[in-house]
Amino acid sequence: MLSGPEYHEERQRIECDTLDQIAARGFALRLTCKKCGRVIIVEPTPLLRLAFLKRWNRSRWAIGQHIRCSQCNTNWPEVTPVTAIPTHPAIGITSEEEFERMKRRLRG
Repeated sequence: MLSGPEYHEERQRIECDTLDQIAARGFALRLTCKKCGRVIIVEPTPLLRLAFLKRWNRSRWAIGQHIRCSQCNTNWPEVTPVTAIPTHPAIGITSEEEFERMKRRLRG
């Protein structure tokens, strides 16, 4: 059974339901393909920016419909907040300049 700081951190991780909450609490995203089992860990902020601009549902359960596995091309990975260091390049918008350019393009 967890106690002290470990319990608090685990409780915060479990309560993260949206990309906004995951990013605000400093967690990374573990994306696990349900078909081939590939696991990657990415930073949530670039994906959050892309979801904001495209007006996607930002819940961690719904965001999977927009993400595909690069090995087997299956969408809907399992999305889990973790405290691990990201292992792969960011998915989504990585710079403020890119964010502004896409915002102008999508919203006129």
